[in-house]
Amino acid sequence: MVCHQGGKHGAWDHWWPASGAGRPEDALSGASYCHGGGWWDGPRETTGFIVQQSGHWVFDGTGLARGDALGADTWPPLPGYECDGVPVDHIGSDGIATLSAWRDEAGTQDGYQLLAACPLDRRWQELPPRERHGAGEGIHVAAMGMFRHGGTVFSAGTTDWAQVLGDARDRRVDRITRNVLDRLSRA
Repeated sequence: MVCHQGGKHGAWDHWWPASGAGRPEDALSGASYCHGGGWWDGPRETTGFIVQQSGHWVFDGTGLARGDALGADTWPPLPGYECDGVPVDHIGSDGIATLSAWRDEAGTQDGYQLLAACPLDRRWQELPPRERHGAGEGIHVAAMGMFRHGGTVFSAGTTDWAQVLGDARDRRVDRITRNVLDRLSRA
């Protein structure tokens, strides 16, 4: 794997160039920071992760239904100071997101399942440029998802998952983590 972090202009110049390995980070994890964003200064206000597929085994035992929010009322908010996302074309008034028809151009794998999404609004301090969009343009989300490609990948899409989990701030985060560990340890 080839990684590069932190160019002389911050996040604006450290994406994986076509002249590099030729494999976008989305191909590894299903998601990328360029479709998410960052909020480092001051308290973050978010809707939390809006559940997209409540019937998925990841959510077993959580009591979460489609459209419910996860991690909106934790401190820090579950959508962390840096979030990875996926290309999304639309988010309905109910919080349900539609994956972009051009997601493959960004490297998001076929079969990627968007399990939950947190819209990142214009208050986020960094909404990076990406395919088909300049900085701050288009829809940016923190994405919780899963896909299989030579193995199974679960991506929480947030830097603060471990902090919320470690401090037992939301038992549903504990349950999701246990579900993932139990299922993938049997695989």
